[in-house]
Amino acid sequence: MKGVLILPILLVAAAAAGADPQAPAVLEGFGGAAEPSAAALYAEFCAGCHGQDPVPLSGGPYPALFGNPQIAAAGAVYVAVKALHGTGNMYPLCAFASDAEIAAIANYLAAANAHQGAPLSVEAVAPLRPAAGDCPVSH
Repeated sequence: MKGVLILPILLVAAAAAGADPQAPAVLEGFGGAAEPSAAALYAEFCAGCHGQDPVPLSGGPYPALFGNPQIAAAGAVYVAVKALHGTGNMYPLCAFASDAEIAAIANYLAAANAHQGAPLSVEAVAPLRPAAGDCPVSH
């Protein structure tokens, strides 16, 4: 039983040790439940195709999201729209990610690419979503 309790503590400590110091440790507004950090959300939703900072996947059709001039220029709204609507081979996240998750990932990538604009609020994500019925729920 002690092992079961220690494992989550070790996982949280390990994640915090490698976390981006500018990224929030947890997202707020989830009824007291700890939500994953923006870096953890990126790892869950994006890194499988786009690679982990700073190592992009090589030889694939998917662009690196760190050191990305489009994100540096356009910022979090650009990331959120691409994530919600998908593009080319990228499946849209509109059915899988909450507004808070999209905002966290978008702000994380905008900051990582040194975009100077204001962060994207959670409330600003909903109007960016596809219209009802236009968001596929499975591959």
